[in-house]
Amino acid sequence: ASGSGALSYQWKLVNNDITGATASSYDALLTGSYTVTVTGGCDAATSSAAAVRYRAITTISSEPVDIEITYGDTAQFAVSATGDELSYRWQVGSGNSWSLINTGEQYLSAAGPTLSLLSPSVAPTGETYKCVVSGKCGKDTSSVVGVTVKKATLILTARDTMTYGEVSPVLTPRYTGFKKGETLGDISMSGTPILTSLATPTSDVSTYDINIDSNNISAPNYNFQIIKGRHVVNKAVLDVAALDTSREYGEDEPVFTPVYSGFKNGQDISAINFNGVAPVFTVATSKASPVDSYDITASVSGLSSTNYSFRPHTVKGKLTITPAKLTVGAGDTVRTYGDPNPVFSAQYTGFKNSEKLADIGMSGADRKSTRLN
Repeated sequence: ASGSGALSYQWKLVNNDITGATASSYDALLTGSYTVTVTGGCDAATSSAAAVRYRAITTISSEPVDIEITYGDTAQFAVSATGDELSYRWQVGSGNSWSLINTGEQYLSAAGPTLSLLSPSVAPTGETYKCVVSGKCGKDTSSVVGVTVKKATLILTARDTMTYGEVSPVLTPRYTGFKKGETLGDISMSGTPILTSLATPTSDVSTYDINIDSNNISAPNYNFQIIKGRHVVNKAVLDVAALDTSREYGEDEPVFTPVYSGFKNGQDISAINFNGVAPVFTVATSKASPVDSYDITASVSGLSSTNYSFRPHTVKGKLTITPAKLTVGAGDTVRTYGDPNPVFSAQYTGFKNSEKLADIGMSGADRKSTRLN
């Protein structure tokens, strides 16, 4: 400033005098609006306001660290920084070469404080990562970090079934624990496990172990944990029907004889302990049912066996009702010597259901008796 007489100075912060700030210059320590009033021999003049704003130096306050994850998981590196108007750019390095990372299928938030690596593979690539943080007052570069990916674990087991008396089917290994929606065809597995069952065609109905030999199977991103399998032997089925039989019209129903089909291992009925329970057979007939063939229906309710279940055979047994036999004779009679023979009358015996000759619808005529002279 210039003016008449000696000049004095008073610096102000937001129109408030700053104690001791009476020199022609002032080192501002606080942000705000500063003015200076200069007083001379004639008058005083106040400067226009000058705004002071301090910007923080761009500084990383929390570094990313090396991490270890399991295959299929997401790896995340995070950095914290102080400063004004910060921006973040993550870089990937291989050897001494670094390149900017762009958000895409492999990475998320490449331009933010947290970088996500989406399901990196187990195979080491030697890649490392760092973040460059830029602000109004410079930039700062993070420490260099890397990620270690452990193999995920697949559970290898087996669960198969067979029927008693039958040859075991080919046992099938089962795998669970795939990552990223993968299937067995996606994991580049080498080798084939060997599965053996303790169950044989003669093994009773039960559950048996399936032993699994890994046979040195391997996959780039997976380890294998073997859990002993289970082989379930289910009951064989015996079909039950009644042996075909017959009876005469008007008689009581016969005792029906069961017939079983479907035995295994050369067995027969002697292999079954029925514990006093037998199949029940019914037929829709009565003593008055006419001559014909009728289905015999089997009921297997209550039948049980260690290695067999029971069901009615689809082909039912048959009850055939045959005609009853009537015995025909002539009634006793007499005549006088020399007289002609009398007319003989037929007599019938063997009627069923209290029937009489008039009830049976007989056709044809009685045969006449031979006359002896």
